[in-house]
Amino acid sequence: MKFRLFAAALLACVLSSSCVETPAEVAVTGVQLSDNEIELIVGQTHNLSVSVLPDNATNKNVKWSSGVPSVATVSDDGIVVAIAMGASTVTVTTEDGGFKASCAVIVKKRVIPVESVSLNHSEFAMDEGGDLYLSASVLPKDATDPTVIWTASPESVLSVNESGKVHAEGPGEGDVTVTTVDGGFKASCHISVIAKTVNAESVTLDKESLELTVGETATLTATVSPENTTNKTIDWRSADTSIATVDQNGTVTAVAPGKVNIRAVCGAVEGICQVTVKAIHATGITVEPQTATLMEGETLQLKATVYPASADQTVEWASNDTKVAKVDANGLVTATGAGKTQIYARSKAFNDVKSYCELTVNQDTSLKGIALSSTIMTIKAGESRTLTVTFTPSYAANKNIKWTSSNNGVAAVSQEGTVTGMSEGEAIITATAEDGGHTASCKVTVSGSSGPVVYYWNNSVCYMNGVPDPRNGAFDAEKFTAQPDAAKGADCVGKTLYTIESYKDHGVSCLYLCKDREPVWKLPDALKHGTISGFCATENYYALLFKNSKSDYSVWKGKYGEDPVEVHITGTFKEFEHPKIAALNDGRIIVAVRITDSFNDRFLARYVINNDNKVDEYNIHPHWSLDPAIAVTESGDDYIFGVDIDSDDVNYYKGYLYKNGEFVSAYDKLRYTCFGAIALHNGDVYTAVYDQEQVQTRVRKGDNVIYTIYDKRFVSPENNRPMYITKSGDVYLAGSYTSEGSALFLNGELLYSGDYRAFECYCIAE
Repeated sequence: MKFRLFAAALLACVLSSSCVETPAEVAVTGVQLSDNEIELIVGQTHNLSVSVLPDNATNKNVKWSSGVPSVATVSDDGIVVAIAMGASTVTVTTEDGGFKASCAVIVKKRVIPVESVSLNHSEFAMDEGGDLYLSASVLPKDATDPTVIWTASPESVLSVNESGKVHAEGPGEGDVTVTTVDGGFKASCHISVIAKTVNAESVTLDKESLELTVGETATLTATVSPENTTNKTIDWRSADTSIATVDQNGTVTAVAPGKVNIRAVCGAVEGICQVTVKAIHATGITVEPQTATLMEGETLQLKATVYPASADQTVEWASNDTKVAKVDANGLVTATGAGKTQIYARSKAFNDVKSYCELTVNQDTSLKGIALSSTIMTIKAGESRTLTVTFTPSYAANKNIKWTSSNNGVAAVSQEGTVTGMSEGEAIITATAEDGGHTASCKVTVSGSSGPVVYYWNNSVCYMNGVPDPRNGAFDAEKFTAQPDAAKGADCVGKTLYTIESYKDHGVSCLYLCKDREPVWKLPDALKHGTISGFCATENYYALLFKNSKSDYSVWKGKYGEDPVEVHITGTFKEFEHPKIAALNDGRIIVAVRITDSFNDRFLARYVINNDNKVDEYNIHPHWSLDPAIAVTESGDDYIFGVDIDSDDVNYYKGYLYKNGEFVSAYDKLRYTCFGAIALHNGDVYTAVYDQEQVQTRVRKGDNVIYTIYDKRFVSPENNRPMYITKSGDVYLAGSYTSEGSALFLNGELLYSGDYRAFECYCIAE
């Protein structure tokens, strides 16, 4: 036996030294839950904790179950969910040994309290004996106990059953109240019970007829039958409120003469009183104003007042003489003609009561309109025709008219209405009345040509072919805030007349470049502080020769619509005398002048102002004494002509001709002489020289004398261009003399003369 034990022990030692020892499994001996009994409300959850015994048991796996899953469920984690009201048992079972533990679960229903109650009516009116169904709304709708209790008071008026049916027991007012069992919330409906209706069967008035005067009042009394009529309210009505009115107290007021029925209405029946209204007798009437004075066409509102004030104020109006004045039904008077009349107002109700306004109508002498003797006119260039104005009315006091032309270059008009054709085209001549600004127009068509137009200024007045230019003073203060003054220069480009004219603008003189006498460009103020010694124009530009002093001259050159640019003339002179200016088509300006140098030597000088505004000086003739003249060709050549002492015989004078600064010829030996002139035509050079000894002016074409003028008036030195040759070859020459006045000669014969020493300006348009 001992041997066996020893052997076993020895074997165990051997095994323990060669193998790992495996621990023994611990068996489950029991299981416990954290709760034996729980109470939940539907929807709630609860976490049950499980303890498997012993704590060191090897297999602690458990399984959960609910005895009534419809009441409560349990998850694998022991979470119990209350599903519905009732009881269930949640059991946990160990996997090892099948030990069990249980928890009783009681699930109670969730309680939702009542929060408010309301009725479908808060107030109601119902007839006696009628029923009304009230419904109560308990909130929230899923409240646990929505039970309500109905009550009504007073019982003599209302009753209500458990369903909310209300019965009207008798007339009066009461309340039906609903109260919730849960919370005691209340809602009420105030009910008025109307007694059974008894309709009116008749209405009797205390008067069947009534007579009143306008403005008077009377009160009617109405009796309703039967006595127990439910509603005895009377509705008072007037069949015509323009005759009489009635208020809801039955008081009748007379408004105007006439008859009317006053009705007292109760339900479907009525009582009637016939009311007769008589007018208040009018005792007098006044018309305001009592006297009035109107002009023809004027209106006046008259006012009539009937006395007494309570009398009918309706009046009728009439004029004693409608040729003088008319009046409408409202008293509005319209003056129709000069004279006197009476405007009557009489009472419509009492025709013998009337009064009037004494009215005087004076003739309206204000101008209402004008018309011209012609609305269309056809004339030739140079022809004149006078328009006459017809005034409406003919006796208008102010017949002053201002005449204007839309195109003075085509047709000009004087302030007497004389229209003069200037050149071919169309223009609108407009007459504007000073009184009222009325206008009338005539369309003028100018056709053909009557030859050149000769412009000259004598004593500050422009003449056109010997008669005053109709455009003199045409551009007045209304348009230019200025009045015309003397012209400072004039030149023609074809049929267009360009002038430099001085206008007084609010008392201050301003220089304007004018086209066909109309100011188109205000020139710089610097030109007002000296003397304009010459002016010339081309199709593209114009130029002024301006004198500041004897030794300070400049040329102002500008394009149309632009201010001119000043170019000072510089050179060897100390004095710059009797200059003449001409413009070439290529833009250059030529000035011919007598100059005096620092040694007091005189020269005939030629100055060229180039397009770059540089000035070239050429002294072309020494010892020069008289005024030169200048002319240019379209091709760009310039000719200078003048008279000076004969270099071969100092007792005589000769005419000297230069082309582009180079000497051409000298001729016509004269004992005494003055000034010369030059013009160009079709390649020929025309000159004119005054012979003081013979008292004659000889006009040459080339070397040949073509005209001799026997007149004291010598070639005018005041004019920049004293001689013109027309397209047809006619020769125009301006002359002047202090005692004889100015003159214009045509082909050697006197054409026009002036009472001023010399023409201020002179040119020819064609």
